[in-house]
Amino acid sequence: MSDDKKVIFSMVRVNKTTPTGKHILKDIYLSFFYGAKIGIIGNNGAGKSTTLSILCGLFPQTSGSVQVHGYDTRKSIDLARKHLGVCPQYNALFEALTVREHIALCARIRQNDTTLVERALDDSLVLIKVPFGLPCVRACVRVWLGVGVYVSVSVSVPVCAPV
Repeated sequence: MSDDKKVIFSMVRVNKTTPTGKHILKDIYLSFFYGAKIGIIGNNGAGKSTTLSILCGLFPQTSGSVQVHGYDTRKSIDLARKHLGVCPQYNALFEALTVREHIALCARIRQNDTTLVERALDDSLVLIKVPFGLPCVRACVRVWLGVGVYVSVSVSVPVCAPV
């Protein structure tokens, strides 16, 4: 099967309910194909963050099936997570770390191989500084970053150190 026809994420009849029985998600069907660019839009409270959180394994669905690269997230979440990266909606950078230290920490969490960590760090720093024409942001502490660079650093975290 060619990569563009390969389903890499799928949700089938996924439900999420609160302990009181309130439905957060009800019978969600969703498939993402390899290479697809996906956006999820909806009103506040529509379940966008919950859907992505379940898909990324941040918390489990109440019922239904979630597959990531063929791995069932209920049975093999550790294997599924090797193919995932998450950029949280809110401040996820440590204030006391420099940009370089933060990306290195995240890369080390995803990779044990020091060589791969260094390559991921270099690749991530290139992603951050090229769009903004910055001479170097690696020594900046998070609180010194402008909004655009802050977002770039946040987005670089889930893509650093792919497996």
